[in-house]
Amino acid sequence: MSIKRHTLQNLAGALVPIAFSLAIVPVYLHVVGVARYGVLALVWLVVGYFGLFDLGLARATAYHVARLHNATNQARSQVFMNATFLNFCVGMVGAMVLYAALPWLLHHGLKIPASLMPEMRNAPIWIASAVPLFTLNGVFLGALEGRQRFDLLNITASLSAILLQAVPLAVALLHGPSLRWLIPAVVLARVLGTLGTLACVQLALPITPGGLAIHRRHIAPLLRYGGWISVSSLAGNALVALDRILIAASLGVVAVGYYTVPYNLVNRAGIFPGAVSTSLFPRLSQSEQAQSAALAARASATLAAVFTPIILAGALAIPLFMRLWVGAAFASHATPVALLLLVGVWANGLAYVPFAHLQAGGAAARTAWLHLLELPLFIAMLWLGLHFYGLVGAAIAWSLRCVGDALAVFLLAGLGGALRTLWPGLLLVLGALVLAWLLSPAILWLPGLAVLVLAALWAYRLVPDFTLRNLWR
Repeated sequence: MSIKRHTLQNLAGALVPIAFSLAIVPVYLHVVGVARYGVLALVWLVVGYFGLFDLGLARATAYHVARLHNATNQARSQVFMNATFLNFCVGMVGAMVLYAALPWLLHHGLKIPASLMPEMRNAPIWIASAVPLFTLNGVFLGALEGRQRFDLLNITASLSAILLQAVPLAVALLHGPSLRWLIPAVVLARVLGTLGTLACVQLALPITPGGLAIHRRHIAPLLRYGGWISVSSLAGNALVALDRILIAASLGVVAVGYYTVPYNLVNRAGIFPGAVSTSLFPRLSQSEQAQSAALAARASATLAAVFTPIILAGALAIPLFMRLWVGAAFASHATPVALLLLVGVWANGLAYVPFAHLQAGGAAARTAWLHLLELPLFIAMLWLGLHFYGLVGAAIAWSLRCVGDALAVFLLAGLGGALRTLWPGLLLVLGALVLAWLLSPAILWLPGLAVLVLAALWAYRLVPDFTLRNLWR
């Protein structure tokens, strides 16, 4: 099956739950109220964060299963079962840590209204029990990714995400909006989604009786690779969250709102490069180093050719869109932030492919060290940016960090030569940003159209038709 089809499947798998969420949120707010919906949102957030206790075993499973594409079903089953066993163990550790922390979180950290606390009496055991289910589901999805069954992966991932929102709502309609019922419904939804994913794994792997034993020789490679992935994920999540934490500490929660709305909006563009890199990862893991590097270089060029016009169009449309969407007063604060963040979104999107190439080549330690080194530098840039320029300074710091990260990832992946062909894209993005910042929407369309034409010509020169067809076979 082609990378093109895999990418389209991954895009659909990401967009369907988003569309369902947009449609169902108003119903939720009407049925359970804002306060109870807020508690549910916190439950989803907390369980998702503690899913980091998987120690990177989801990506490790995808990596090792992909490398066994020509092996027997039994060999793949052994890797899968050992990853499942390890993941269940670390998931249980995560559940116990969360269970111990929840009393303080519920009464002090999350500031849940006192009127809802009687409904939360049994919440800790239910919330904690969702953690191992969350981590197991990650390994199951990793096995599907390793087998390149993105059809099954996206079907089950979309259905799981929909169930996670639909089941509590159905329970609220049948039994009332009490959190006493809604929180167990979250766990029930996760159980149903995990069982569905396991059924898909059986179709794709499949699991054989001879592969059910736990073998010590599989555990060390899984933990070694997954451990570095986990370090990279933890550091990466810290890099993602630090800006809003420091904004709240420096400028207050109102400023967080002005920053978060444009941040969430422009980062939706990352769905596309994420879909491409997820499709490529198993192929990169199976390939020899030279073949993998050539595929990554072609994919980077193709991604730049497609992604750059998307970012340019977004930059040109944002000033008018923000005014229509959130009003002129809010947009006056949010639009400059959105435009500056788009530079980082562009750079971050291009880094997805070399990042996948590094991890597919077993070099997860390099990405982990890179993220760890970035942390103190990013904190310093954020502090300086906030101190001198406020929200605009925070957005500049975030984008500079993304540009620097992309440069480092390309160099670490041995794809430095590709950077020489991508720098005109950065000039185009900066040009669109300047036009959108300085010109009113009424006169922006003509120079904006000129920039888009230049981008199309550059993209065609970067990736001619025959190269594009060769890549997406």
